Amino acid sequence: MMFKVMTVALLAFAALAPPSLAQSPDLLAMLDGRWKGEGWARQNTDGDAEKVRCRIENTYFSKSERLVVKGQCAVPGRKFDLTGTVSRRNGGDVISGQWSNPFGTGNASVRGAQSGNRIDLDFSAPHPDTNRRAAHRMQWDIGDGTFSLTTRLVDDDITLSELRFSR
Repeated sequence: MMFKVMTVALLAFAALAPPSLAQSPDLLAMLDGRWKGEGWARQNTDGDAEKVRCRIENTYFSKSERLVVKGQCAVPGRKFDLTGTVSRRNGGDVISGQWSNPFGTGNASVRGAQSGNRIDLDFSAPHPDTNRRAAHRMQWDIGDGTFSLTTRLVDDDITLSELRFSR
């Protein structure tokens, strides 16, 4: 009888406990597939925001918990690639990988974490005005059939791009 009461108590406690990451949605898997998006981006902090349109195809590999992003975006007069690879280790909340800077300054190592329906990825890249290394953050907000990608300069608290995607 005591064992039965303890089991019921443990199950009730588990139901009241906050959800663990294992119960959280696998956001990288949710990003699998073809997406189209639009928004804006600017090349420097005081530059005009240019309208951007994108098409990307994400491929998720469940065994390695890796997402490969390949796509192309266009602004008036030119096109650029949007590419990267991010992965999670052993179902944990830490996400890391490589991201290509769409304005041709090379690849950046990214590292961050999932929290709820958001992935924050930090990286160092040239500051768009001074060309000195600066802290950047990409924020991915993921919903059902949608996601947004926002990039900011951390120290200056300036948004450099906002893109919204849907299937």
